[in-house]
Amino acid sequence: MFRVLSVALVLLVAGCEWQSSGSLEGAPGQDWGSEGGDSSGDNGSDAETSECAPVVALSCGDVVSGDTSNVNDGATSVLDSYPTTPGNYQAPEIVYSFVAPASGEVRFELLNPRPGEVDHDLIILEGDEGCRASSAIELGFNSVEFEAEAGANYFLVVDGFGDDAGAFSAALTCSAVDDLPAPDPEIYGECIFGNTTMQLREAEHLLQLQVGRYESFGELPALTGQQMWTGVEEDGWGWFDNLEELWESVDQDGVYETRITDPSTGSDYTWLRWYAGDTEVGYLFVEGTLELVAKVGDGDIYDCLR
Repeated sequence: MFRVLSVALVLLVAGCEWQSSGSLEGAPGQDWGSEGGDSSGDNGSDAETSECAPVVALSCGDVVSGDTSNVNDGATSVLDSYPTTPGNYQAPEIVYSFVAPASGEVRFELLNPRPGEVDHDLIILEGDEGCRASSAIELGFNSVEFEAEAGANYFLVVDGFGDDAGAFSAALTCSAVDDLPAPDPEIYGECIFGNTTMQLREAEHLLQLQVGRYESFGELPALTGQQMWTGVEEDGWGWFDNLEELWESVDQDGVYETRITDPSTGSDYTWLRWYAGDTEVGYLFVEGTLELVAKVGDGDIYDCLR
């Protein structure tokens, strides 16, 4: 609530100053990143001159973890404000570089975000003018999407709002990758996932991203639990009365959730995988739904509908 009221107050003050000057160009500069503002009219000069330093280059499908409070993870404090949004970003940030392999939509998202504990935002910078806040093109809270151009350089920023800093995990996914091969018909036949989970893991024509791992029943998201229950009902696991009883059969490693993307169609699937004793089981669903498209039993994929 405080954050919403703060942004609203900033916008109200900025609007009053604009009206008093009669034009946007005549309005006094607003230094969103300073403690008390700057009466010199230098609107975000730090954002124009400060260069950020990317930690590592990311590729489509990568998952990264870091801590914006830890300089050993590459945390810096040079990006304090962005032209894409009003707000104070004096907290440390961590920056990654990315060269788009193909034109299309790219998504950068926090995995299992905790905005009530650590309020991280995600900012995309164009890389043509260097790693500068003034090059910001998109901002999101838990996720951000942008249209990338093939071969273009971008910087992906995880920045704390206000003074927030702490640990995070983030993933980068691309909706289209032009140079992925077609599935080998001798291996995959009519099922894009293959006949075994080994073939699925090695599928070069699919993009795969682990988006979650749930080690206890309390961590299990509602939809994931519904998908697990739908799968075992379809398989005839009638000896469980409820999901909590089902969970007792899951090994201590828990349940892995992987997003499978078919770039040829743009379709996303959710692969739930766990072990019951020595047996690998799991199910594949159309992402975000209870539409079951394949089953896994002892590492074999069957009843495939894609």
